Amino acid sequence: MVYTDLQGWRHHVMLWPRGEVILSAGAIGSPQQLMLSGIGPNHSLIRWGIPVAHHLPAVGNAMRDKPRNALSLVSPVRLPLCLIQVVAITTNVFLEAASNFLPFIPRSCSSFLAPRYTSIPLNIASVMAKISGPLSSGSLRLASSNVCDNPLVRFNYFEEGLGLQRYVEGVRLVARVLKTSAMDQFKFPGRRFGEREYWYLDNVQLPANVSNDNAVGEFYRRTVSTIWHYHGGCIMEEVMDAQWGAGHQGRRWLHLLAFARDQSSSHGHDARPVKKSSPPLSLSSR
Repeated sequence: MVYTDLQGWRHHVMLWPRGEVILSAGAIGSPQQLMLSGIGPNHSLIRWGIPVAHHLPAVGNAMRDKPRNALSLVSPVRLPLCLIQVVAITTNVFLEAASNFLPFIPRSCSSFLAPRYTSIPLNIASVMAKISGPLSSGSLRLASSNVCDNPLVRFNYFEEGLGLQRYVEGVRLVARVLKTSAMDQFKFPGRRFGEREYWYLDNVQLPANVSNDNAVGEFYRRTVSTIWHYHGGCIMEEVMDAQWGAGHQGRRWLHLLAFARDQSSSHGHDARPVKKSSPPLSLSSR
């Protein structure tokens, strides 16, 4: 086996007889590696000139993610580095907060950052609403046959009408929090004497009328982002047995760990077995 590390060095690895390779490249990297290795929907592999080792149509499908919406505020008071903290839970929405946490700072504000991110001259608070679970699913497709090229991923956040209603609920929850007296410490003096107002990074702020479903829905569509809980994409045939996939005639079934409880699982499991619809995948151990 040949692979390239993060520094660009190539390495050759020899497997012992009957040795196996465990693919654990994450929810995006794992289905990409399978397809680049010839395991996946044959029409997608043929398109990029990849020899088909096994036609497995489900690879790259059922990509799911928990969408979130965040507002980033410049704070007039000094804030410590704080990773994501859950501050409230409703039936459908998690309200979370973080401070000085770089992944939640808008890209257009990168000019504030010193070279190599050695410091950040602003104190930034982020308030975000995260949907309790994905309601729709998307897909992952190869962008080329080059392993260094990122694949094309689509999560279809707004595929289900019910999902948009939950997003609207989350935005309104954030609006209620911003109106509380506890948030006054994050406001700056306003344009008129006695006024105080928020300083939004990148001028991303809530619509003036949060009771308007269309305005709130458009705001969420424009600002939706990932919470990095994506999963799926490696759905394969169920080949579990008492020996955890042991085959016969010098072959072993390629299997996966069955972590998920059901097909609608909203947890971050990268691979899930499905009902058998075609012969299971097998790889020669020779």
